[in-house]
Amino acid sequence: KNNVTMAKPPALPGSPIADPECLNTLQTGATSSPSRADDARVALSFASSGPASLHRSQRDNAVEGCPSPHKKKQCSIPSPRRRVVLTESPDDEIPLERRSVLSFFDVPGSSPESADDNTNNPPAITPSPPAATVDAPSTDPPADPPLSEKAAARAAKKEQQCANARAAEIKRSKQKVQLDASFLNYIRPKTFDADRFKKGHSRIYTENEMQTFDDNFQKQLLFNFSQKRATKKQLVTTQRASRRTEEDIDRHTSAYRVVSNDFRDLSRYILEDIIRVAVGGRFLLCIAKDAVFEKRKDHVQIAAKQKANGTAGDTVRISGRIFLCMTGEIVRCTQNEALRLGMSRGSFLKEYDNEGGYVAVEFEGTNDKMTFSWQEVVTRAKDLMFFGRRFEGFRRFDDLFRKKSDMEYAHHVFRQLAVEYWGDSRSSSLLYAAYQKRQDKCYEARAEAAGVYDVQSFNTDEQVVFRKRFNNLCKWSFIWCLTTHQDYSQPIVAPVDFDNYLNLAKHVYSTKWRFLASLRNVDPKNDPPSLLAYKERQVFCELLALQRVSNYRELSYWALIQTTAYYGWGVRNTVVNASNFWGISVSKSYRDREYSTLLENIAVVQKRLLAKQRKANFTFDNVTQGTKLMDQRGQGNRFLNGTNFVSHKIFPYDDKSYDDVRSTLVYGKDQPIVSPAGMRAYELIDVKSPTLGTTVFLQHEQIPKRDEPDATGNRVDKYLKLTSIARTLRNVQNIFAVSDDDTYYEQCPDYLKVPRLRKVGEYCASREAKKVFDRAWSFQRDVVRDWNPDADSVTQSMILGVTGIDEKDAAGATACFLDLALKFGLITEEENLTWRTGPLAELKTMYVTGDRKTGENIECFQSAAEDRALSIEEKSIQTDTFLDAFECAVFVPGDWHTGMNILQSINKVYWDVLIWPMRDYLKWTRWTKDVRKCYYTASKGVLFMNAEGTRCLMQKFMSDNYDKYDQMFSDRNPANALAQFAIDFDEYLVWCHEVQTDDDHLRLIAGFIRMSNVFKDFVFSYRNQDSVGVEFGYHCMAPIWKILLQNKYLQCWIEQLWMLYGKHPFSILQEFRCNRGVRSYPGKTGKHAMPHDEYIEICNRDLSLMPQMRTIVGMIRNGRICGLAKRCKRAVELFYGPGLVGVREIYRRSTGSKGNQTPEKKVIYEVFSIMLEPKSDKHNRRLINRDTVCNLKPRLKMLEGLKRDKIASETKGIPDDEASRLLNGVRNVYTSFATSRDVDKEASEEADDTLALDRVLEETAAQKDSDAEAAMEAMEFTEEADEESEENEQALVVGKTKIHKYIIENIWADGWEAISEMNIAELRKNQRERRERKKILSRYVLKKVTNMREQSHD
Repeated sequence: KNNVTMAKPPALPGSPIADPECLNTLQTGATSSPSRADDARVALSFASSGPASLHRSQRDNAVEGCPSPHKKKQCSIPSPRRRVVLTESPDDEIPLERRSVLSFFDVPGSSPESADDNTNNPPAITPSPPAATVDAPSTDPPADPPLSEKAAARAAKKEQQCANARAAEIKRSKQKVQLDASFLNYIRPKTFDADRFKKGHSRIYTENEMQTFDDNFQKQLLFNFSQKRATKKQLVTTQRASRRTEEDIDRHTSAYRVVSNDFRDLSRYILEDIIRVAVGGRFLLCIAKDAVFEKRKDHVQIAAKQKANGTAGDTVRISGRIFLCMTGEIVRCTQNEALRLGMSRGSFLKEYDNEGGYVAVEFEGTNDKMTFSWQEVVTRAKDLMFFGRRFEGFRRFDDLFRKKSDMEYAHHVFRQLAVEYWGDSRSSSLLYAAYQKRQDKCYEARAEAAGVYDVQSFNTDEQVVFRKRFNNLCKWSFIWCLTTHQDYSQPIVAPVDFDNYLNLAKHVYSTKWRFLASLRNVDPKNDPPSLLAYKERQVFCELLALQRVSNYRELSYWALIQTTAYYGWGVRNTVVNASNFWGISVSKSYRDREYSTLLENIAVVQKRLLAKQRKANFTFDNVTQGTKLMDQRGQGNRFLNGTNFVSHKIFPYDDKSYDDVRSTLVYGKDQPIVSPAGMRAYELIDVKSPTLGTTVFLQHEQIPKRDEPDATGNRVDKYLKLTSIARTLRNVQNIFAVSDDDTYYEQCPDYLKVPRLRKVGEYCASREAKKVFDRAWSFQRDVVRDWNPDADSVTQSMILGVTGIDEKDAAGATACFLDLALKFGLITEEENLTWRTGPLAELKTMYVTGDRKTGENIECFQSAAEDRALSIEEKSIQTDTFLDAFECAVFVPGDWHTGMNILQSINKVYWDVLIWPMRDYLKWTRWTKDVRKCYYTASKGVLFMNAEGTRCLMQKFMSDNYDKYDQMFSDRNPANALAQFAIDFDEYLVWCHEVQTDDDHLRLIAGFIRMSNVFKDFVFSYRNQDSVGVEFGYHCMAPIWKILLQNKYLQCWIEQLWMLYGKHPFSILQEFRCNRGVRSYPGKTGKHAMPHDEYIEICNRDLSLMPQMRTIVGMIRNGRICGLAKRCKRAVELFYGPGLVGVREIYRRSTGSKGNQTPEKKVIYEVFSIMLEPKSDKHNRRLINRDTVCNLKPRLKMLEGLKRDKIASETKGIPDDEASRLLNGVRNVYTSFATSRDVDKEASEEADDTLALDRVLEETAAQKDSDAEAAMEAMEFTEEADEESEENEQALVVGKTKIHKYIIENIWADGWEAISEMNIAELRKNQRERRERKKILSRYVLKKVTNMREQSHD
């Protein structure tokens, strides 16, 4: 065993190793968490944990989730049902009179009362009165010192708990009395006093006392509650119905007699049974002869009267005590009717405690009556016994001993109830059987623990400290997850900590570890590392589960991790209850109680944490959860709307030496993009240089870095050209660098020279070319690492939760932003419920990301607020405060939503002519014109078309120009040759789209590739955190948005230019670029980054997996624990799954496409290859129309390779059995019947036409021929029409159909021309000047109003 000790940092709050008051820290607002060392995360000093460790009984006293018994807080409110013994020390000796039943049968045949002063009167069973307090002399007490803030909070919390306890007591008192098992409990508080028997209590009964009582009770059952069999039996001398002499009743009697004076033929009635009997019910009363009932007639005289008249009055000896048997009937039972109608529990307990409730019995054959209070029936059950008609059913006592795992507690309940059922052998036998069943389970558990798992093996000092600190680690992990920025892709318990505790468990639980490891066949020498780690985790988790099964109060927070993961996956409560049964998870009630405790002050803690930060990045988006309500009142579906918030930690950039570097805002085609600080000097690169490939891709590190940014845009322009070359090189590798597979070139059309393509493929597959391709793939990522040193670091995030405000309109979006500003400290709330600018607002920077709808709503409010009329009202002053908060914020659009809009623009232009026919060929029904319905399918389809279209054009280009590049590939370096080919192909692509006008098919494909390349580069840029590429994507789409009238995103581009290049200094621009993406995994894993709005969409998806809530409050609670559930799910996936824990795994969703979609790609390639067939006459122009691509279907051969029936065969396929064969037979028979019926009908209608079937077949064949001719005519080349086509703004008429104008026209040229006519720079300049003047005037008015108010106040 290694003794490792870690000291707690003095400047930080408690750590999980020191076992602090975790929940107290959360409630009082502790936001900082202790830092953990990287080399040692577990500190368990078992050598020094000897005398300080708690006794086992004291440790077990803690309830589930409580650290120790002395930390459990009891409510100090006095209750009429609370036992007085709770106020006493557990070490005090329990007095004799405090026990209701005291070893009646220590000596068989004798009673303990005979040895107590020679009297048979039992001791009074009444609780001792509370100790009286002596008033101190009346002196003036000293003034109490003022309470601190924490003490006041604790006092207020305690007062609130007391008030809740009083309210609960009042609520319980108003409940109706039900004569069930709960009634048995709350009128016998001494019997079911569980607090006296919590683990750690002082013993009340010794093992010898319990065993002696059990043996004596069993003996009395054997003798049927009579004298010993050695006693001489007295014979009955008369044939009367009753006995007139003292006799032993140990004789055979007939059972189940309705009327009998023998108590053994009857059932004993306790208080619950007596209350149910109506007036007139007949009983046999057995009253102890030596019992005394004050202020009532002497029962001995009454028995003598009944004996005299021959009714009853016999004497029997039960367990050595003489009882008088008398018959009588109930003449009055108070509150009998009230109980039937529903008497409150409070009223019943009041009657019970004050002895107001009673039952009156009139004895048969006399006029004498006796009354017995309800309390006497229970407390004096040994002196007074009611026997009545035998019950037809059996009593069940199993529930009385349920959850009474303590043997002493179960014995106490049995000892108390045995008195009330004394004399009834049937009920006493059932009671003893239930008690014996519980006793057997306890002894069985003890026997098992005494074997391989002995008691000491689970409760050594080392194991207690181990479990305590491991549970504290889990507890602090929950608190850290709610109050700090963190990595949500990691499990809630760090893998390093888990491994350390696992290795330590091998020594702490050495015996059990070896036993379980042998069962799991753990072989450290021969098992692979991954399999060995998996088996050891199984053994460790089994040890933890065994500890939970043995004592469910242990390791509660470890089990809460499993429960929270179930909750995050939306698992039903039935499954949670099943796992809780085996100790793997906690109960639903404990889970909800812990959530309420953890989330009690979570908003305050998060606010304090965020207010301490100088910079923060926030993202918010609306979230909707629907609940279907199917009720008979006709209410429709209910949808809960809210807004989800996420905060990301900023990687700061504090170098302000280049803040004077600004770009000129021209809002046009020539808009320069400022380069980041630290980017290499790409402006020195000559793109036309013959050594470009070697300089850029093989010797990239030799390009000098420039710390000073370039505001002219030359550096970024050269960089963007290089990224285009890198993208083309990646396409070259995908197209040519393939394996030598003949099937790859079989699909190539005849007009391509396949041998040339094979030779190029061999060249691209060489080792030298592979190095170039690898650098082309990593080029953009390497550039980002140059100017962003934190590019590979994981982004620390914190899910703030959901608010009930929906940001669908301007008011809601502004309220959500101001709520974040309030948490961040840009504004503060005053005591008079007004808002003022925060004291450090000018030093803070707040980045806000949202979709375009959110940005538009905020801009709408801001514009309306700035254009408002000046006023001296309070709301105008509040508006100025809000506008000051807007000035400190940097609003940026969500890149994921922008990518979706780019895809929507592509669909808008090319849907009718190109995309819809492809969708029809592939049968992708989820690929719709509205991208929002299924973004995944739409993006996959467009990227497939981009890849196959590029393949067709690149193969055609290489086939036509092979002679030029053959010599180049042989003479030059592979990097230079490939770079030159990439440059030439990019120029060829532009020429096909903008210059040549003879082939509209070529223009269509080239235009689609260019526009889809913008989408492809945009996505690739934000996946690699290339903010420069993202900004260029907005720049490329601006003219398209203008032409397509997508003004929202055009305004988004304009606002982003002003926000990044005009309003804020360069340090803000550089800092935002470094934090524009969210990285969930380290860069070494190969996992890409994602935009902020995509991250919050994933959070919304995780929120939707959780159980659906019916109220907005429930949805808000789910939103706050969403991050907690994410990390708990990661823990379950990692610790319970195969593989190594220390290795950083990438968690991928199970959804998505399976396979490589090769058949679909072949269909797309075949369509493009047919469209690019050479023209027969070079002087003719090949036109495009709406049905050009649709008419190619008869020529497509690859459609047969699509497995369209795969889903149908999986979902509708019937196995080959008797039923399926019968189905086939029925179909064949029915088809023949139907066919013959149709033929007969046609024959009757067309009797003269005997060749109807032949005519139908001929028409079908003619139709097929006409379709084929139409398809060929579509490919014929027509002369260019002299007439000028009639066109509108975005439509072009070709023949009799309309197509989108810009499927063949240059959309960028017209778009930039339209933007230049807008004169955006001048308009925004005038707008800013006007708002600035108004802002100065508003501040002047505000200052005057403030001075006037101060003077009037003076």
